Amino acid sequence: MRQPSKHRSFLAFASAVCATLMSSAVSAAIDVPRVPLQSGTAVPPNIMFILDDSGSMHGEIMPSELVFNATVCIDGSGNVNKGCNWQGIGYVFPRADGVYGGDDYGNLVANVTKDSGYGAQVRSARFNTIYYNPAITYQPWSNADATLRANANPLCALHNPERVGIGEAFCRNLAVDNTNYNTNRWQDYSTEYCDAGVACLREIATRTFWPASYFNYDGVGDATLASSYTKVEIRPTQLTYTGDGRAARTDCTAGTCTYAQEIQNFANWYQYYRSRVLLARAGIGRAFSGLATTSTAASPSPRVGFAAINKESATVDGENTATIVTGVRPFIGADRTAFFANLYGRTIPQAGTPLRRALDDVGKYYQRTSDSGPWANVPGGTDASTHLACRQSYAILMTDGYWSASSANNDTSASTPADNNNDGTAGTEITRPAGSSYTYSPVAPFTDAYSDTLADAAMYYWRTDLRPTIANKVPTTTANPAFWQHMVTYGVGLGVTGAVDPEAAFAAIDSGAAITWPDPTASESAKVDDLLHSGVNSRGGFFSAADPVEFAQGLSRVLVAINERTASGSNVAANSVALKEETRIFQASFVAGKWTGELLSNAVTSAGVAPTPDWRASQGIPPFATRKVFTWTGSAGATFPTTAQNTALTASIANYIKGDTSNERRNGGTLRNRDHLLGDIINSSPAFVKETNTIFIGSNGGMMHAFSATGANKGKELFAFVPNAVSTADLARLKTLADPDYNHDYFVDGPVMVSSYAETPNKNYLVGSLGRGGKGVYFLDVTTPATFAATNVTGQYLGTNGGNANTASDHMGNSLGRPLIANVLLGNGANKVKTPVAIVANGINSSTGDPTLFVFNLQTGALLRHIVAKSDTDNGLSSPRGWDLDADGLIDYVYAGDLKGNIWKFDLTDTAETGWKLHPEGDPLFVATNAAGQVQPITGGLSVSMDPLTFKPWVFFGTGKYLENADLSSTSIQSLYGIRDNDVAVATRSTSLQARTMLVTNGVIDGKPVRAFEANAPLAADKKGWYVDLTLLPPAERMVGDPFLLGNVLIAASIIPSSDPCDAGGTGYINAIDAYTGTSVQSAFFDVDGDGSFDDDRLTSGSTTLPVGSVNLGIAMPTSPTVVESLLVAGGSLGTTGSVAVNNPLVKGRISWRELIKD
Repeated sequence: MRQPSKHRSFLAFASAVCATLMSSAVSAAIDVPRVPLQSGTAVPPNIMFILDDSGSMHGEIMPSELVFNATVCIDGSGNVNKGCNWQGIGYVFPRADGVYGGDDYGNLVANVTKDSGYGAQVRSARFNTIYYNPAITYQPWSNADATLRANANPLCALHNPERVGIGEAFCRNLAVDNTNYNTNRWQDYSTEYCDAGVACLREIATRTFWPASYFNYDGVGDATLASSYTKVEIRPTQLTYTGDGRAARTDCTAGTCTYAQEIQNFANWYQYYRSRVLLARAGIGRAFSGLATTSTAASPSPRVGFAAINKESATVDGENTATIVTGVRPFIGADRTAFFANLYGRTIPQAGTPLRRALDDVGKYYQRTSDSGPWANVPGGTDASTHLACRQSYAILMTDGYWSASSANNDTSASTPADNNNDGTAGTEITRPAGSSYTYSPVAPFTDAYSDTLADAAMYYWRTDLRPTIANKVPTTTANPAFWQHMVTYGVGLGVTGAVDPEAAFAAIDSGAAITWPDPTASESAKVDDLLHSGVNSRGGFFSAADPVEFAQGLSRVLVAINERTASGSNVAANSVALKEETRIFQASFVAGKWTGELLSNAVTSAGVAPTPDWRASQGIPPFATRKVFTWTGSAGATFPTTAQNTALTASIANYIKGDTSNERRNGGTLRNRDHLLGDIINSSPAFVKETNTIFIGSNGGMMHAFSATGANKGKELFAFVPNAVSTADLARLKTLADPDYNHDYFVDGPVMVSSYAETPNKNYLVGSLGRGGKGVYFLDVTTPATFAATNVTGQYLGTNGGNANTASDHMGNSLGRPLIANVLLGNGANKVKTPVAIVANGINSSTGDPTLFVFNLQTGALLRHIVAKSDTDNGLSSPRGWDLDADGLIDYVYAGDLKGNIWKFDLTDTAETGWKLHPEGDPLFVATNAAGQVQPITGGLSVSMDPLTFKPWVFFGTGKYLENADLSSTSIQSLYGIRDNDVAVATRSTSLQARTMLVTNGVIDGKPVRAFEANAPLAADKKGWYVDLTLLPPAERMVGDPFLLGNVLIAASIIPSSDPCDAGGTGYINAIDAYTGTSVQSAFFDVDGDGSFDDDRLTSGSTTLPVGSVNLGIAMPTSPTVVESLLVAGGSLGTTGSVAVNNPLVKGRISWRELIKD
């Protein structure tokens, strides 16, 4: 019987394995790191944060359109003069002197009379977006260690948290009537507004007002009239406060706040958010406090510097510069503390907004070449070791206003190349080490007709190779093709808006749509568009937010985008074998350091995979209160958390795991911050079920997830399952997910397989492995995932650690290979029953160390039989594959490899499970060793197929290991094999197998490295198979995934790890070879250059012309690919996909997926 593989999932890429064995009492044979190997040794980015310290940041009104903007100023005696203090800042409270450390602006305050429309408008969050909003919980500023500062004292709320003292010069009593202070003048909508040089009156009358108050706009009236507002005063005589959005508050109960809660919230707002600079500091501090406080080799701290747009020239790290306050440093310890000290304590002068000069200064900083500069391994030091060529550099430019032509410092102190029309003229050619090049062309959406703009400065430092003497190895993305050292700019606006839609502008990077960029000198709004344009030009980002929550969240997203390192060990899956409108590719990935995961759905056409996903699973997690999460109690399914789990974990951690974010540190709690709720997906691959259009996948957030793949609910999580081994048997590890100092671990990291209706009529049964997360498998009935209930959890089987007298459970290890779903016949005579089974390899690090095959009842999870292939140590079985000898729909034999290079054959033909056995008994079918006699481990899957000439089964497999740190540097030669099963053991490869070679190893077509196998030739009559040594060194090329067949073409991915920090993802090839000869395919298979022709994709060896048999897709280490019609798609270890057109020999016959990929 042909036992087809499932199109719904592929073998979880064996690139990193479980970290800590569950309660293991024995030492592990495989020393598995807790951090996945493919995440590599991270190279932390440079981030220069640029603070707007212009005078407008004093203001307590935003947006600027609400601020009185007449140019009249008043001297110290109240006389109207020209050329003295500008009155256009805007206060809602009388100010003290020197609040922000420098000179002050005129003390002009919005009126407080009951008929003042202006006073009401600027004290309403509906219009003044930084004024007190009762719907927001105002938290104190974040400290460097991510804790929060103390709540404000309502009886002495500080004007500036950095200026501590008592009395009106330092604080405001919010619980008593206030009056005039510091000769303030009252401003209103009246004839008081005047032009420069014209005498005008300012009210200086003494007035009292209740400071803790706000105004609600009625939504329909004239916003300039007091009658359109209702005033709310926060007084001790009113015991409770409801409405006005308080249901969203986290400091109150069910939307009802006590006086103490309300006045505390108002005091926190006053002390920490009242002005533009206070709000900015709150949001910036909150965002940067979310960065890890520790640094490790696997998750190193980003290197962060601090700059201010009005900072004058001084020596920084050995060179003179303006703008830069401190150079980049790892964001830990004293340097982290210094960043927060600069952020919170820097003087805000009376000065303009020289954004262009500031960005130019940061760009010049990134051009430094010294060993104390930003490219040094120890910036600010003297370490002369090689500057890493793959380090990325960013500038985050934050502003509340519009750049000015001049200020206390000239905006452009001298002519600079950044002044040119850099986005409107062609750039110079930049070449990467592999030989391809890039030249900027002035095309949409980047180009405009203007010079000396902020966007020109951003473009100059993006398109210019900032370090021309070091190799160009900066990682690229679909949106950012820059492989050279360059600066990426993120524009962050505080309450400013332009005319160009940011979403449309960034979408145009992919589409090439034209954007009409206005002349930045034409209006203030156009200058905001120039800030947006700078983000587009440098392939960075832009956001503008007007309230404190949006601002902090937006800046946090910027830091996530900069600091994340996306990687993947997961295979891609497709929902169709044919290219049609709804064909989709599903790919999982993870972000190292953040330890979040993602599952993307991308359209696929004959041109390749669409760059923009249809949906992201991270955005489809339901709210905590309505999320459906289940578990196994040990005897039955249950809703997670059970009472016992809730008690053992504590309610807050149980709820955190289920998705509650209220106790995260960013929200004032003590638990780890998460960017989103989907845990990292490393080695579990998406399993697509056609009958219900559902995707299943495991994650290291402790769950297996079910997502709707199509339709109105596409991308939405239908349910999640927390295995008992994770939620009950290993609670100590599960708790660590909530630890702010969480060190990565594995939980539900193994493969998932689901039966089709063909295998289990009208039913879909799921079997999943914990993989690196634990020793065990679980079973679910997922026939109706939209209505999945606890009763659909059908079973679980856990391995033990040597305490059960060598029973079956002691043989279960961390099962890494994908299970095999098949049918067997059990019973006697008329009582024989066709029974669906799950066949599972025991995997690595079992207590016994034996290679063992487990067979379970798929419907119940009951163990039917375990078969020990050999009494051994430090061994384990890899992914099994099946063979139906007589094509009766029942599995007859199962093949599997192990860590010591053995290929085992198991006989399941008996109708009693006790009769299932090894075949031939006691001996492996083959033992893989290289020419040096070294054992070649088999950690990936294999493929089984019938030779159309001899009608004998063939077994195909690759060798190699990528499980522990020692594997990174291994130079042991690995091989690709094809062996014929004649029902007897195959002797050594040197006598029984024919050696084949890869004749061309250094070809390049269309910029892609390609290779070719020797010319097609039949196998010698006395040979029982063939092998090809993978000889690219160092480190050794190897195969750790699943090979598969398209007709006579064997397809297998190979990987070549790297220990180079700038090549952490390694590299690899997709190989295509004639399955039954081990030579080049008879008909050219790859269309590498994408010209629609296969015959011109050839390489030459001497006088022989050979078809391309191996192609590097430029996606780092490829996982096992999938084929959709005539397009091969593979995922890569850096979380990207690659594709190439292929000459699919089966595409003409309208085949099903199960026929397309067989074992």
